[in-house]
Amino acid sequence: MKRPILEAFKLGDSVGAPWETNGATLNSYTYDEIMSRADHYPDGTDESDIVNCWCRFIADYNFTTINSLLLDWCLIHYAGHRATSYGQTWQDHFSLMKSLIKKGPVNLDAIQAIAQDRNSFGNGCLALVYPVHCYARTIEVDSQKLVEAFTRLTHTHTLAIEAVGLIHRVIVAAESRLDAFAGLDFIELTPEQFIEKYPNNVMVLDTLRYALYCV
Repeated sequence: MKRPILEAFKLGDSVGAPWETNGATLNSYTYDEIMSRADHYPDGTDESDIVNCWCRFIADYNFTTINSLLLDWCLIHYAGHRATSYGQTWQDHFSLMKSLIKKGPVNLDAIQAIAQDRNSFGNGCLALVYPVHCYARTIEVDSQKLVEAFTRLTHTHTLAIEAVGLIHRVIVAAESRLDAFAGLDFIELTPEQFIEKYPNNVMVLDTLRYALYCV
């Protein structure tokens, strides 16, 4: 699935990777300062790796049912990426997947049951929203339902679900040439007001607010 927006996402990820830190406030950096570190992590973060894996997975995938799609993705992603240096939530996910596979057979209920971690910030679940949304359109299923189903494989807490719902709404509005920012009250804040209201970008909803505000 070669789309300009996905290539732009991965480019932005590689540029932002050297600056990634939990709890980072909105600081001022010059263009030269940012670009001087842009090639430190040319492959970006684990989010780019997840997107690349997903695009390879669906390239020749024969879709039958949503449940089989979810389960196949979990098993293939685990098989190819369990040794990758992902964030703690994904490392825990792969570790528990290993235990489930040993006991076998693996089913979706068991996978979703291990995604109850309320300590997760939930940011990793945003990476697949647009790719999964695009794929859902090709197999003619409800894209929001499929996006949320993927989120529940690793993040079942409310913040993650709300965040993917919000970004999906923005994507659909943009595709329909509607005002994607309508109803987002934080867009009207001055930068000073925004930083005061959202002093960090740790939790997934705040991460998304930061991204949309910058756009």
